[in-house]
Amino acid sequence: MQIEGIFSEGIETSKKLLDDTPKLLLLVVIATIPVVNLILLGYFARIIRDGSSDPPPLFDYITLFIEGLKIFVALIIYLLIPLILIFVGIWTTVISGGFALPFFILGAFLSLLIALIAAMGIVHMIYTQSFAKAFSFGEIIEIIRTAGWGNYVLWILSIWIVSLMISAFSQVTPIGWLITALVTPFFTVFVARTAFIIYSSGAGIVMD
Repeated sequence: MQIEGIFSEGIETSKKLLDDTPKLLLLVVIATIPVVNLILLGYFARIIRDGSSDPPPLFDYITLFIEGLKIFVALIIYLLIPLILIFVGIWTTVISGGFALPFFILGAFLSLLIALIAAMGIVHMIYTQSFAKAFSFGEIIEIIRTAGWGNYVLWILSIWIVSLMISAFSQVTPIGWLITALVTPFFTVFVARTAFIIYSSGAGIVMD
């Protein structure tokens, strides 16, 4: 499937949230509360694991919270090395008064490289229900290769750009935070559905 078709599928699935107003409002509330919003990450995992073009039911919040926490921890582990390099750069600048540009450049480069692997690694972890699979780099790279690096990189860039736009919009208007809260559930469903489509094409999963 071409990237346009993947995005179209994601939009159609996210639009179905409008058919269940109570679920949508609950997701909006969850998205605005720190720590509790890990439930939204858990719902992201449920969408991927369910594999359906319809948003799954919202229930069993403890399980969703735990799933969200697993995703958060996996992301922290992935970002640990570039964060350390960036921190060393800042620390070197403060202590020596110099500008530790190499650390920043290396940290930024590794962040981009890791993001490419981490995104599919998280999906692989979710679908296989194995935390270790988030770091099965050989399997992850093979899934991306089979799905097609072109579609995958376009997907990553698109998600990144939209994420930046949502984040920026929340800062520039008085009610930006409210609009962001309303948009977040739709964006979460969109990302989860498109991630599953790309993953399924690379992992040989037959979609419904």
